[in-house]
Amino acid sequence: MTFSPFDLFSPYLSHQSSRVIVVSDSEYKQYLQDRAEQEITTLESKRNRYQAAIDDINKAIETTKTNAGLLPASTEAPGLTE
Repeated sequence: MTFSPFDLFSPYLSHQSSRVIVVSDSEYKQYLQDRAEQEITTLESKRNRYQAAIDDINKAIETTKTNAGLLPASTEAPGLTE
């Protein structure tokens, strides 16, 4: 006779019944809306983090260009003519 570790749980598994939950259409619609709002919040947060990273990268590029003298020579600011 072969023994399986799952044999220890066999008596408990045989008495399980499937569980069915009935939800009204309005409750299900509210559930879907709540989940959508959570997902939107998550996506907006991710977008904000990515935008902050993009801004940091753009600043680093600008600084590197400035330090390396790669930017065109600046002209006088408008409105400051003599």
